[in-house]
Amino acid sequence: MQIIPRLVSLANIRAMDEFSKKYESLMKELREFIDEFFINIKDLYQDKMYMDLIDHILNIIWNLTDTTALVPMFVSAEYAKSVAEWIQKLSVRDPKERATKAVIAIIHNLSRDKKGLKALREKNLFEILTECKILLHVEDEDESNKLRQPFGMSLIALATSYDEQKRNESLICIVSGELFSKCKKAASCENWKFDGFHLSEFLNSLEVAFSNDTVVRHILDDNTGIKSESITFFAALLVSCYGLLFNQEADDLEKRTSEALLQILLCISNFPEYLKPLKEHNQFYVLIEGFAKQPKPNIANQPKQDIVKRIWSNLSMRENSTKEPHQLQVRKQPMAFISYNWADDKFCEKFLEELGKHTRIQLWVDYKNVAKTENNDWNSYAHAIERATIFIVLLSEAYCDSKYCFQELNYAVALTGGPTQVRDAFIFVETQKDASKKRERIKNLLNNMETIGYIEDLNQMAVKVAESIESLRNKNKTTTYSSSNIVQSSMCTMM
Repeated sequence: MQIIPRLVSLANIRAMDEFSKKYESLMKELREFIDEFFINIKDLYQDKMYMDLIDHILNIIWNLTDTTALVPMFVSAEYAKSVAEWIQKLSVRDPKERATKAVIAIIHNLSRDKKGLKALREKNLFEILTECKILLHVEDEDESNKLRQPFGMSLIALATSYDEQKRNESLICIVSGELFSKCKKAASCENWKFDGFHLSEFLNSLEVAFSNDTVVRHILDDNTGIKSESITFFAALLVSCYGLLFNQEADDLEKRTSEALLQILLCISNFPEYLKPLKEHNQFYVLIEGFAKQPKPNIANQPKQDIVKRIWSNLSMRENSTKEPHQLQVRKQPMAFISYNWADDKFCEKFLEELGKHTRIQLWVDYKNVAKTENNDWNSYAHAIERATIFIVLLSEAYCDSKYCFQELNYAVALTGGPTQVRDAFIFVETQKDASKKRERIKNLLNNMETIGYIEDLNQMAVKVAESIESLRNKNKTTTYSSSNIVQSSMCTMM
């Protein structure tokens, strides 16, 4: 009870920096106080006064962590470790679920920040929550289950692979459907808040969930066909708030809303079957085209414009690829484009060093050909993809999970005439065992395609790839390509 007066003083804190500097020690004391409670939970759980105090403290932490700018301070105060222990004990001993809901909400709030998410993953929170799933009955069809949404949102954020998502696919689909429904309700509210959550939270969770193809289909189509109204909802919402992309004074939640919308729309546009509703939304189409072609974005808007360029590339690529072929051309000066995920940059460097010993073909890789100031400029990548005669794809779990890599791969596939001709221009290399099987979208693309399986020895892997390069070069020497196979979209011109 001695800490109650100190808690009251928190109401006067306004500046985030001031809070972090002055009150991190208090947050540690609160964490240690709750830790002590759970150590003696058998004796204290029946003490109503103690339980009420714990509930109040957890609710204070819940509310404070809802401010994402404060999350790094809670990470520093070692909350990730403690919540992992709290949730395991509460899932067994909290019949009223008050404390459990607060702890799950704290986990969700921590996961919204990069540092918080990393700390939670290091404490194996995904496995812990998966084990607690049955005890908390979150997969039951009971619509009144107050734990399901924050629990599902936490699982969505914490999953690091397709396999982890697959293990909870049923729950993730249920929660994603609920999130989409609440997105629409929050979007119609003046302050963008519904059911205690801000619109940005629903969108951020959906953005992550959309890396699972099953979830995408669950939201955007059904047995009767594509739900055009669901697709255009995101397009219309972006049109209504696109000004936030340029507003330097927009608050954190407003920025998160617009950024999450762009990521979701990029994901949607990566699927050819969902492009028609996007193209037919005139305001959205004009907005994307105009923003993509903006000549000189300021530094703050450059990453956002890169996403828009990728979306525009998807929209315009499909249009251009249907044009009638013009005069026949032969692609000269063979060049291999290296497609990889930045998480695998060290591996890529070592692999290319070995590959260079066995082939003389020009190898295009971004860290050697794109200036650091242009790292987010899709034009640089698109032009190189258009020039390439061979595409070497380094398949890893990170690659298969990335919407950016998938968009890059889609663009390259469309340039070579579609998936049926992929074998004539692509070399897929597994940099991790069975990486090609981690995502449905990649598995479908590589169906019946030859892939170089994972080889631990980099030199042997390089030899295999070099042999495939020579085989493709010999084939390409006698192959002509129509201009329809060398598509120049209106935004992908030499800079």
